[in-house]
Amino acid sequence: MESRLGMCEICTHTEAKYTCPGCEVSTCSVSCVKEHKNIYGCDGTRNKTAYVPAVNESVFRSDYGFLEEIANVVEGSHRLGSKIGFGYMPGNISMMMKHLRTAVHDRNMRLWFMPPEFTKRKMNRSFYNFKKKSIEWTVQTIFHSLDNDSHKVYEHKVVEKIPLKNCIEGMLAKEESTWAQFFVTSLSNCTVLLQAEYIKCAEKRFFLMDQEKSLQDNLNHHTLVEFPAFHVVPKALAANFKTITQDEAIEEIETRTKLERQKKEMKMPVDDESSGSESAPEVEAEPVRKIARLDIPEYKDICKIESDSDEDTISGNFFNL
Repeated sequence: MESRLGMCEICTHTEAKYTCPGCEVSTCSVSCVKEHKNIYGCDGTRNKTAYVPAVNESVFRSDYGFLEEIANVVEGSHRLGSKIGFGYMPGNISMMMKHLRTAVHDRNMRLWFMPPEFTKRKMNRSFYNFKKKSIEWTVQTIFHSLDNDSHKVYEHKVVEKIPLKNCIEGMLAKEESTWAQFFVTSLSNCTVLLQAEYIKCAEKRFFLMDQEKSLQDNLNHHTLVEFPAFHVVPKALAANFKTITQDEAIEEIETRTKLERQKKEMKMPVDDESSGSESAPEVEAEPVRKIARLDIPEYKDICKIESDSDEDTISGNFFNL
């Protein structure tokens, strides 16, 4: 009996047994399946948003499942959104990260981790070396050229006791580009800045660093997200970078922390019996932001569409819900 799929489109001499969900190529064996992936660059995944000329029950169920998947992703992102705010600490934090956070806290610094999906989280290889009793950082340095171009460089296992100047020189020594040679000869005429965190307009505000001091001394009393991010700027461009002092940053952080604490207290329920005779001052509640949700009806409700409706009508009603 001849296969309804016809002959294999890869070897062309054997009856086909399989159809690829992605490109609909007919194949006869595992070897031909692998060969078709190499030829067509197909990963075997069906395109859920591809145009379908006719809607049948199989397509209908598939589209409904696709919308349910989208709804789960949207609702999951809203639940995670409350955690992803500044100071997010993943629940499954590794022991190495816990030791690192403790060591950073002992050095009068603050360290925050990002969710594991973020690139900065994946790039971070910082850890606390128990034998040397020292933090070995992942350091990000962005070199800003005079032509307004920037070059980002990462260095891992940077010992905290090393002078900042030596750390930057070590990064430049591994680069063979023309821009690196410029900074090698003119590093003394450059300003080193640390990216500010946890303050307003943090991406545009920086702390002035001392190249002669160690990495630990420069980071003392600062807040970091994953690892230190430095900017090396020629003095001719230094005016374009707004600097902030530690005292100004501490004041802003304390103000922000106080406001966050007040917001949490406003949301906490108050026991009338333990609240005392004095009534708390009335505070106007902040408007609750409405979260857009995908209102997908139950599948059984969709199936109640009149049976005499043709497939086009069913499709139109389904996608207009």
